[in-house]
Amino acid sequence: MRYLIKRTVKDPHSPSVLKVQQVINGETKEYIVQEDVENAIQRECEIRFSLAHSTPIMSMLLGEQLRYLKDEELARSIITGTFNIPSNLDPATTLILKEIGKMGVKIMNGEGKEIIITPEEFVRFWKRVGEFTSSSSSGVHYGHYKAAIQDITSTGVFALQLTVIACSGIPPESWSMGLQVMLEKIAGVCLVEKLQAIQLYEADFNCYNQFIFGQTAMDALSTNDYLPEELFSQKGSTAKDAKFDKTLMAHLSRQARQPMTVVSADAAYCYDRVNHIVMSLVWLVLTRNMPAIVATLICLQTMKFFQRTGFGDSKSFFGGPRYEPYMMVI
Repeated sequence: MRYLIKRTVKDPHSPSVLKVQQVINGETKEYIVQEDVENAIQRECEIRFSLAHSTPIMSMLLGEQLRYLKDEELARSIITGTFNIPSNLDPATTLILKEIGKMGVKIMNGEGKEIIITPEEFVRFWKRVGEFTSSSSSGVHYGHYKAAIQDITSTGVFALQLTVIACSGIPPESWSMGLQVMLEKIAGVCLVEKLQAIQLYEADFNCYNQFIFGQTAMDALSTNDYLPEELFSQKGSTAKDAKFDKTLMAHLSRQARQPMTVVSADAAYCYDRVNHIVMSLVWLVLTRNMPAIVATLICLQTMKFFQRTGFGDSKSFFGGPRYEPYMMVI
């Protein structure tokens, strides 16, 4: 019932762009031809996905050693707090590595266990997702997998495939194909730097990431009390209740003359500024499974990004294994 109400009364989605604008030397240029529109979007996204390379660790030998976690001994010394941090490392990165070590000492117990995705877990995931959820451009979408779980043999094969990928660290080539849906954040504003890019991945890649990072990692965080209680929704509460609590808390702080600040501390809108080296070390602490992390890193850093605009899906792309690795998060 709630779905039908929202579908009827909510604002319509922003349409896919048919033109973009770009400011060059103080002048606004407008592109309306498909090839020009896609080229302008690709050049802008190339810049966005390269921003994380400006972090100091990328200019050091440490950054090269930790790419794809290829120096396993070094990575494990960092997450166990036994790594001797170089004196020439900048203070911010030094603090981050120390905190990762502290978190690793608290969370890690032993060498970790092999990740096994069972057919029952596979079925449970695909029963929850919506059949019409958009996925990448391969043509294999969510509906195919929702149909596949009706057959025991198919379910076992797909679950085993994801388990093999998690154990070997070798992803299928199709996972390195991404599709960007370009939408206007503000209706009528088509400046290329103001567009919203929604990343669509392969359906089974989304399923894999849910098991590795959405389930295994979240279990580790909640078990070790890294997630405060207020981050979880409670039965019977609504968004209005949370807003009221926030307002009441601010009033009490003002009346008591008690300094207070409210901070949104997440990376929801900074997916192109998260450094993969730091991200992979945190994932290693939470999952304790290096091959599973390497598989995702390979996909993200060697991905070919296609664009979906009002003209349809692009034939051209940017990225790929021959270029400098891009840094974005799932």
